[in-house]
Amino acid sequence: MKEKRSRSSSAPAGSRESLANSLEDVISSQESIKEALTEWQQKFTKDQLAQLTPQQRKLYSAIWELIMTERDYCRDLAILVNDFMKPMQNMKLDKRNLQLLFCNIEYLLTISTDFLQQLEGLSDLKDLKKCADVFMQTAERFMHYTPFCAMQQTTNKQVQQMLSKPEVKAFLQKPHLRKLDLNGFMLKPVQRICKYPLLIREIIKHASTSHPDYPDLQRALEKIQGAVKAINECSKKLVSYEAIYETQTR
Repeated sequence: MKEKRSRSSSAPAGSRESLANSLEDVISSQESIKEALTEWQQKFTKDQLAQLTPQQRKLYSAIWELIMTERDYCRDLAILVNDFMKPMQNMKLDKRNLQLLFCNIEYLLTISTDFLQQLEGLSDLKDLKKCADVFMQTAERFMHYTPFCAMQQTTNKQVQQMLSKPEVKAFLQKPHLRKLDLNGFMLKPVQRICKYPLLIREIIKHASTSHPDYPDLQRALEKIQGAVKAINECSKKLVSYEAIYETQTR
């Protein structure tokens, strides 16, 4: 028992801090979900709320969770762009390596901002067709996640050397908003694109199969699942091409 305690206590400070930050992030996410369970109620009068069935309440909570978590995601992308990427662009670092690192993150922020505006435009939570249409209209743009997801699967030596420079290390070690490090923020787009099918499934789970818009939700799910699958397949191809290129240029 003593040996086990000494091992855990000897864990690097950075690891313990990273774990603590991860736990804080989980707690923050759980708090957002709790808020989602009640904030949507402001769109209904007291009489309307009293008439809702438990299933309807769960349905509207699921839709509101989608909206609230998209807000959080937009905020995280904005932090990644404004608090990480732009300051690093002013450090006189190699532009190609910065492009490899951050890829098209600014455009992903644009996509997410537009998507959020459409979601927030859902004035009537009972209109499931509009919710489905938002996904259908954005599915094609989600394909722009492909290069970013691919770059997260590769380990470019030049990029790693850039991140190991003293001035960059000093910058990255400074406390940032949300207490996440660069890697934590860089994972957000990959996690989010994989989350969309789960969020739609949760909405479908609580929607009545007899609802006239139910087929639209099913089509939206199929569309997003197809997009995520295509992103994964294209990302794997890009990673393979990158590996071949690095081998040939050694």
